Amino acid sequence: MDLKDFIVSAISDISSGVSEADEAIKSLGGLVNPGTHKADGGDFVAPRTKLDFDIAVSASSSDENAGG
Repeated sequence: MDLKDFIVSAISDISSGVSEADEAIKSLGGLVNPGTHKADGGDFVAPRTKLDFDIAVSASSSDENAGG
């Protein structure tokens, strides 16, 4: 997979996941990325809670042929 294709896929998957998570937690009174939501008065909802994810990607290749 080309790096470009990986980046497109990863960002698309993350965006889709954020959207699904937002829908899933609305019934609990939460918002994912509240800066994208408007409050009743038209102002952005605050405060925000920052979540950090540490994701590692590794790849390897081998010229060996394995049966099984």
